[in-house]
Amino acid sequence: MHVQAPFIELLHKPTDPILSGLDSSAREKISWRNSLTRTICADLEQGRPYSDAFYGAIATIMDEQPRLTLYLPFNVLEHAPEGFCDAYLGNWKRCWGYRDIRECFNQGDIYERTARRGEPERIVKAMHLLPWLVQYGYLSANDVVTIVRFMREDQLLCWSAYDALEIMEKREQISRDQSFKIREFMSCLTPRLATSELLVETPARKQWLAERSQNYGVGEEFELRNPTGPFSANLDESVQAFTPKAGQITLIGGSRLKGYGRPQSDYDIYHYDLYSGQILEMVPLCDDIANVAHIILGMAWMGPDEKNVAAAQYEAAKHYISLDAETRQRCLNRMEMDLLQFRLMHKGFPAAHPRDCSIETRMFDSIDGASAFYDDRYRIIATELFIKYLWLP
Repeated sequence: MHVQAPFIELLHKPTDPILSGLDSSAREKISWRNSLTRTICADLEQGRPYSDAFYGAIATIMDEQPRLTLYLPFNVLEHAPEGFCDAYLGNWKRCWGYRDIRECFNQGDIYERTARRGEPERIVKAMHLLPWLVQYGYLSANDVVTIVRFMREDQLLCWSAYDALEIMEKREQISRDQSFKIREFMSCLTPRLATSELLVETPARKQWLAERSQNYGVGEEFELRNPTGPFSANLDESVQAFTPKAGQITLIGGSRLKGYGRPQSDYDIYHYDLYSGQILEMVPLCDDIANVAHIILGMAWMGPDEKNVAAAQYEAAKHYISLDAETRQRCLNRMEMDLLQFRLMHKGFPAAHPRDCSIETRMFDSIDGASAFYDDRYRIIATELFIKYLWLP
């Protein structure tokens, strides 16, 4: 059996035969992106001080993908050179339009649809970064007051900004008069929408809660393995047990591939049908390519021989090249959830750092401060993953 690396890894190997079918424009975009990636990742892995070229490359990528602003390490923001602040703020403001499920940035505790009443709570996550933007001088406390004052029509944004007020008060980043003004503006808003209600605790949820309470069965010695890739380095001989049937390719993914699986955990396995071009476990969701972007592009492919596996992988992946803007963004959003949130943020990183994950913010429930999202060690990993793999040519 031949095992092929995930397509998102192959994009960093411009000489790989699988990319020979791309036109010159796509190959130029890949080369351009890889150049930026090398500049950024070299500095991230080395640590401070960060070079001007590093900040310039980040600014370029932010202009194309503003959601990078949500994940940049705080020490990158703190020590940025003059000029970077405006580039960052401009793209951070573009994130005001995103309505994310709150739990995606916390523990991933989203009730199953059949076991809940109502929809999961949504937030504007960019607002939860306000304390750091004030601390590092990107914004003033008066700027925060102005945001709440002039954005009152966007009530979800204002409630998300209000979440951050507690932290700014405790850190003495905002005056009593400024806090009073914000609370006065908030009193005119309609009450916050109720969160979804758990109707029944399913066996799957009970098992997850039990595993989480025991740190997913791992001890102090647990470490992440190649969490920033290449993920193919985490594959072992055991994958040969997943030999596909005739006319199929086995797709191999999950936490074990991404480097944070427990010793006893297995791979996630899907099957790609060579005749229909669909993932058998995802029919009919395959009709919308955004639903399966993380599977097609982020999993290893295994089949009888290299030539046929590569041909099948390229045939599936080529549908993600040169997409229209709306479809491209939906695909990137799904890949972001897979690479940065479920379950690296929710399970992998906290399992590797059970004692000191986000220790400086864990007491701030209003912004879900115990989440790995606020730990710079996680944010460095997330930024490198974002730069390297959260991209479509």
